[in-house]
Parts: sequence; structure tokens; C-alpha cells
Amino acid sequence: MDIILIVLAVIINIPIMFFIFKKTYKTKEEMIRSLEYDAKPDLISVLDGTILEDMKHENKSRKFTFYMMLVIIVEYLIYKGVLILIDKI
Repeated sequence: MDIILIVLAVIINIPIMFFIFKKTYKTKEEMIRSLEYDAKPDLISVLDGTILEDMKHENKSRKFTFYMMLVIIVEYLIYKGVLILIDKI
């Protein structure tokens, strides 16, 4: 039963992940740019003069990560609730 629920959660996660991706980023290039700014140290961005753009892109990647973690937590709570209901039956 656990395997079935995990596979179902993975299948449900794929469209949710694409939905959150499309709401957070306009294009794939914007996501790649956000990852580049995430990997780039802030001191280099200050010296380059791109600190505001760096902060904007880092905020987008953090927002995407937060929403994905929120989805995983909600799925976990639903999973535990289903297991409790199954145990009661």
C-alpha cells in the first residue's frame, strides 16, 4: 500500500511542479539565470554591479524551492492521514 501511494504522489507531483515552474519563471533561460546567480557569490555581484539583479533571481529560486517544499509537506500530511484512515478501517 505504501508503494502505491508513493507512486501516486510522484505522478501527481509532475504537473504540480510544472505549474509552479511556469508561475515562477517565464522561460527556461530565466531559470538557468537564477541558478547561475544562486551559485555566484554575492561579493562578486557587488563588484560587478549586478547585485539587484542577483537578489531578484535568487528570490525567484528561493520562492520556487519554498513552494515545492510546501507541496511535499502537504502531500506527506495527506499520506499520513490516509494511513490513519486505513488503520481505522
